[in-house]
Amino acid sequence: MRSESEDTRAMFNAALAKHQSGAFVQARALYTRILERDPEHADALHFLGLIAHQTGEQEEAAGLIQKAIARKPSVASYHNNLAKVFEERGDLNAALDAYREALRLDPNDADGHFNLGVVLQKLRRIDDAEASFRDALSRRSDDPEYYYNLANVLRDQGRLEQAVEIYRESVRLRPGFVEAHQNLGHVLMALGSLDQAIEALRQVLRLQSGCSEARRMMGNAFRFLKPTRYEPMLEDDLKVNFGAPEVNAQYLAKLTANQLRHKHRIDARLESDFDALAADVGTDELLLTMLAKTVNVDPMLERLLTAIRRDLLLKLCDAPDIPPIHTTLIAALGLQCFSNEYVFTAQADEEDAISRLQAHFESLVQTHTTPSQALEASLLLLVMYRPLHTLICAPALASIAVNAWSAPVQPLIVRTLKEPREEQAIEQTIESLGETADATSQIVQSQYEEHPYPRWVSLRRFRKVGLDVLLCKNYPHFTPPDFFNGPTRTLVAGCGTGQEPISVALDRENTEIVAVDLSRRSLAYAVRMARKLDIDNIRFLQADILALPRLGEQFHVIDCAGVLHHMGDPLRGWRVLADLLLPGGLMKIGLYSEQARASVVAAREKIRRDGLNPVDTDIKKFRASIVAGKAGPVLAELLGSEDFYSLSECRDLLFHAAEQRFTLPQIAQALEDLSLTFIGFETRAPHAKQRYRECFPKDPNMVDLDAWYRFEQLRPETFAGMYVFWCQKSKTSEKLQGASSK
Repeated sequence: MRSESEDTRAMFNAALAKHQSGAFVQARALYTRILERDPEHADALHFLGLIAHQTGEQEEAAGLIQKAIARKPSVASYHNNLAKVFEERGDLNAALDAYREALRLDPNDADGHFNLGVVLQKLRRIDDAEASFRDALSRRSDDPEYYYNLANVLRDQGRLEQAVEIYRESVRLRPGFVEAHQNLGHVLMALGSLDQAIEALRQVLRLQSGCSEARRMMGNAFRFLKPTRYEPMLEDDLKVNFGAPEVNAQYLAKLTANQLRHKHRIDARLESDFDALAADVGTDELLLTMLAKTVNVDPMLERLLTAIRRDLLLKLCDAPDIPPIHTTLIAALGLQCFSNEYVFTAQADEEDAISRLQAHFESLVQTHTTPSQALEASLLLLVMYRPLHTLICAPALASIAVNAWSAPVQPLIVRTLKEPREEQAIEQTIESLGETADATSQIVQSQYEEHPYPRWVSLRRFRKVGLDVLLCKNYPHFTPPDFFNGPTRTLVAGCGTGQEPISVALDRENTEIVAVDLSRRSLAYAVRMARKLDIDNIRFLQADILALPRLGEQFHVIDCAGVLHHMGDPLRGWRVLADLLLPGGLMKIGLYSEQARASVVAAREKIRRDGLNPVDTDIKKFRASIVAGKAGPVLAELLGSEDFYSLSECRDLLFHAAEQRFTLPQIAQALEDLSLTFIGFETRAPHAKQRYRECFPKDPNMVDLDAWYRFEQLRPETFAGMYVFWCQKSKTSEKLQGASSK
């Protein structure tokens, strides 16, 4: 007969076999029977604890493994697994101690050093984590995970060139390592190596075609890419990205124009070979997509599109119909011109032709209850110059069902007639905090009622993540407030036509949003877009920032980018917002840079000297002189601003009713006065932060505003859009409260 110890050993081996095969119920029963026989059986306690860990019962797991350790304290694997349990339940300091004890018992355990590094990384002890990962690699030099985590640490330290080499070693060892390819692409973008970054992201998408993060990153990289030749692979990428929900289509506009210019040699052919050039581009799928989904931001392409529009109008305005070869292009041009608010210049013969065409079209509408060929032909040409909702016949036109029109015309009916009329109805329902009292706010309100800003078409849709996760990713030194453990309230102060609050609703988890703006017309656009995107957690409100104390509410997060510098007293407005922020709350601020807006200041001075006013004709006239190259090199810099290419954005850029600009010393003083702590900049150029690190290596967290001021003197283009940054309200002994009642 076998002895009892032999039976126990056999039972343990059977239990272990069941455990390893995933039969946890049977394994648990066998381990329990062993412990009934021998309560001191350390291995049974240990593996029973492992089953508890694997089935999510972390408290039970910790107790069982600790009992095993009490019986056999010198087994390194017990301490390793106890550490994993502590790590799983978020007790990182206990996990740290357990991993260290395991390594004391088994100093050559490569995985032990790696696991210790992971915990140190989570604790943000980055230097110690690096040392642990290097210890792991010294014991096992062929593990791609080890290289990957070491590269992540180097990235977080700002040692990006070294991180690139380590990521590359990781993907050499495991070519299908998606996360390593993706992080390699991210770091290459931060270094400004856009071609290499895009190739790394292409590799991610070859391995995992549905990787939305890689697709989003590629779209961001395309915003800054400036190829010197036509690249067919880029055209293929652009076509795919235009259809990707994770990509902001507007980010693709500049690169698309670049590729079209090289592909069709637009610069060389515009004057000498216009007819053939127009025929070539008129059927280009990439151009047609760009016209429908973005606002063009390229001056040479604007010149071509303006010329094509004129040519088509004058050739076809008296024709009974439009040849099919032109229909799609004219429809796309109509969408483009509506999106840019008809910013293209028109010559006198065009204005005469369009006036005749409009009169003819309106007479046709009165006599047609269904679309005819002649009615559609007139509509297509007219929409390249006039939005349908402004016509006298708009009500009659709106009574015709959308699906009664041909396919090319339907988007024009929706975009230029149905949606604006829907906004007119919404405008009357907007909630308000009362009349605007401040004189400057009244002037600014009037501007945005005339030109709601901007007229956006789509936003990228991405998986929802917590703002705390995003901020920790971008600012490794940042410690999230405790309120992120529950629902939060966000105020978007100055939301315009809704891009910012709707982006917040699409991107951030577990937040209720109040979105405020001066302009009812802008808010009506925002409400319509929120409905279109099925967003129901935004309360839109017409109000001046100065009136927001009437809300009687406080917020965990406040977004206010591009608004305060249009107030009569920006610091007064900023103080109002700071008072609405809960202790420890976060604020995103955007302010114009005095240094970066030299060309804008020069333009404003010329506008003043020339006696131009913020009306459509003067805005178009001033723009046309710059597009034609007649305004000199300083003003020519404005061609690089994406805000230059639609009517409302150009007015906001150059003809604004009220603008103030800031320096970084002024911002630093304001932060001190308002008891706000600077967290970090959001920089548009992907490599700006790395350049800063190279100049100021003693500021690894990149929070020294004096150093940033010196950096801006060296690179004034850094904040060409705005200073956009996050800051945090000082914490007090007062306990953070949840949302106030309305």
